[in-house]
Amino acid sequence: LDIHEHQDLAAFLMDYRGSSLATALDGAVCLYQARWQGPVAWVFGSEGQGVRPNVLARAGQRVVIPMPGPVESLNVGAAAAICLFETVRRRLA
Repeated sequence: LDIHEHQDLAAFLMDYRGSSLATALDGAVCLYQARWQGPVAWVFGSEGQGVRPNVLARAGQRVVIPMPGPVESLNVGAAAAICLFETVRRRLA
């Protein structure tokens, strides 16, 4: 697991050879219906601001974690855990 912080993520995603997914609310597909294979780069934004628009534009897919009821958002750590778990689950399936 490689973690990149404080990087030019738009440039990184432009050169990345695997699948790239960014969490978002608008224009996103449900995490469980999203399609990806092989290596994956996940991008998580801050809880209030989300992922920067220039980074969203470079991501291969936007995904949203389905949540029932009036929940507005998840803590970014919780969101990352859910997405990484789904990645592992698919690899083991």
